[in-house]
Amino acid sequence: MSSPIVAEVDLPQNLRSLVQKADAAIQSQNVGYAVQLLLPVVKAEPNFLDGRRKLRKASAAVKKAAAGGKKLFGGLSAGGLSNMKLQGRVKKEPAAALAEIEDMLMEDPYNPQLNGLLYDAAIALDMQETAAFALETIREGHPTDTKNMHRLAQHYMLVKEPEKAANIFQAILKVDNTDGEARKGVTNANAQA
Repeated sequence: MSSPIVAEVDLPQNLRSLVQKADAAIQSQNVGYAVQLLLPVVKAEPNFLDGRRKLRKASAAVKKAAAGGKKLFGGLSAGGLSNMKLQGRVKKEPAAALAEIEDMLMEDPYNPQLNGLLYDAAIALDMQETAAFALETIREGHPTDTKNMHRLAQHYMLVKEPEKAANIFQAILKVDNTDGEARKGVTNANAQA
């Protein structure tokens, strides 16, 4: 059984207040501040998937603005572990690794390796929706990465969402129409649906 997703209304008042402030910050284009508000919420409540989504979008907006020469984090730096050390941490302590991964994703929200580690940690913690979100994030940032899309489609097949899997396999075929595995995947997913 997958860990249940936590809705904003189910958050403790102090965390809900931070989310509301973050929403206001996003509305006023203060995405750096929104990231600073959302990060502790996601760390405190890892199953708050909507918060993780907002955090990723805000981090992406910060990165885009930084590419344009703006500094929106006020000097905030993720620091943290190397990807190799983090891989070991995901295997031994996936819950603790989630927080460290989020710190690093602030700097590079679409990083395939970090989102792959987020996927692994989420799977270890039976957070299926978060696992799918990690792979969807890679797909958003790297829409032609068919290896990731295959992993995402297989995930959807495993969690009994064949319609989503079929859509992903179709997307793979748009990138590479010679991908026999994707063609077979569409057939299998449609059969399961």
